[in-house]
Amino acid sequence: MMMMARLAPTLLVVLAAIVTLAAADSFDLQQCKYTTSTNEIIDIAGLRQSTPLRVGPFQDGSITYYVYYNFCPNLGSSPIPACKKDAIMCLSTGAAIATTLTNVAGLNVDFSGDTATSSRLHLNCDKSITGAPSMTLTKSSLTWVVTLSHQCACPGVCPVASEGGGISGGSILLAIFFPSVFVYLVVGVLIKRRGGATGTDAIPNIAFWREVPGLIKDGFKFVFSCGNSGYTKV
Repeated sequence: MMMMARLAPTLLVVLAAIVTLAAADSFDLQQCKYTTSTNEIIDIAGLRQSTPLRVGPFQDGSITYYVYYNFCPNLGSSPIPACKKDAIMCLSTGAAIATTLTNVAGLNVDFSGDTATSSRLHLNCDKSITGAPSMTLTKSSLTWVVTLSHQCACPGVCPVASEGGGISGGSILLAIFFPSVFVYLVVGVLIKRRGGATGTDAIPNIAFWREVPGLIKDGFKFVFSCGNSGYTKV
């Protein structure tokens, strides 16, 4: 019993460590969604451009650098011949500085590339920027840092998923049903009138429609009587 009592705190620490490790930030490169450890979602998919953005400049001595970037899953088109279109970020020299996702933490998405340099996308929540995103370029050691400032970099501000939307199946059926009934009545009445029918007799299939109320009544009776016909079974 004493041994179990001593082990209990250790087990609790181990379990707490496992829970902490499980609750990590993540980034879905296909959906362009950053999920925090508290399950808040930052959706930047709507910021994708038809052509890659040129971020910079960054002056390194006598050389001016730019970074080409587009929002998930890749550049989409090659801004310069030497740059791969399937790269995530590309330096103006043509080097792909982001091809593989390596780490996600603290609103930073880190990538490795084809060279010794790496890149980082930093999400900066700024609700005052609602149009084109503000993108700045800095360099820390061998890491190119692209900072995105926009309202979509704030958790839950931009659409997390375009669910719903569009016309439902029921709406489509109703849109087909009522015009069909209208055409059926108009065409039917015209045909019957040509045949000499007048008044209600000009309604197509009038005999059937006159029986509909009785059929509905019989249907309700059948349902509420649980199918009993009232006859005694022999």
